[in-house]
Amino acid sequence: MTVREALRRARTTLTNSPTAYLDSLVLAAWAVGIPKEKLLAMLSDPFPHQEEQAFFDGIEKRAEGLPVAYITGTKEFWGMNFRVGPGVLIPRPDTEILVEEALDRAGSPGGFSKEVLDLCTGSGCIACALAKELPHARISASDLSPAALEYASRNLADLGLPVHLIESDLFSRIPGIFDMIVTNPPYVADNEYGFLSKEVQAEPVSALVSGNDGLDVIRRIIHESVERIRGNGYLCMEAAPGQADEIFSLMGAHGFGDIRFRRDLSGTVRVISGQKRHEDTVTTL
Repeated sequence: MTVREALRRARTTLTNSPTAYLDSLVLAAWAVGIPKEKLLAMLSDPFPHQEEQAFFDGIEKRAEGLPVAYITGTKEFWGMNFRVGPGVLIPRPDTEILVEEALDRAGSPGGFSKEVLDLCTGSGCIACALAKELPHARISASDLSPAALEYASRNLADLGLPVHLIESDLFSRIPGIFDMIVTNPPYVADNEYGFLSKEVQAEPVSALVSGNDGLDVIRRIIHESVERIRGNGYLCMEAAPGQADEIFSLMGAHGFGDIRFRRDLSGTVRVISGQKRHEDTVTTL
């Protein structure tokens, strides 16, 4: 069986995947242990016999709805590879927009030597990206999930980045105040969960779902961050596009100004950020 024939056979198994060809290519490259670009250059070559079983086992798992990243155990984010698996949210390209916004808010990255907190860190991908780009900043990252923190810890060790990890339900066990808080919190509404794809539902519910309108955790973050951000500091968060107006109102009511939206490549609002006004008096909802 050639590489081309193996990929064709895999695609016929992945009839329910809209990305069947890419899934097959990624899993084949993973099974063989080479970059997918190199695999494409050997389509007419025999598929390595000793790796066939691993490849088709992976294809069967993908056909059952398991995310490709859970099968391969890795996912690329911000030019770095992160370990992932059941129990941790898979990093997504759209979340790189959150990193871009945080870096813009930081101003001159090389001179940003301040305190940064990544709430709901999951795999640690955001904290690691910020640690890479803000080498003088002091970065902490937290999550409520011990499983997620285990992945984050391993990723930090792999990448050699200095991030302080904390197990905490939002701010409950986190000391101090920060110049910037960055977060990709759960923001899916309860009644929307059932419409998510099977592969997304394979990820931890606690990292996805947040109440009737998806804003339960975001409301807590905005409310509690008021006392945890220094005057003129920043709050940057990812959210669902339809939540932007409500988050704008919530941030304004809690003492944030210079609130701005950042859009993804499709023009959809993906990130909201604001600057805490220096005044101590704020209005809470």
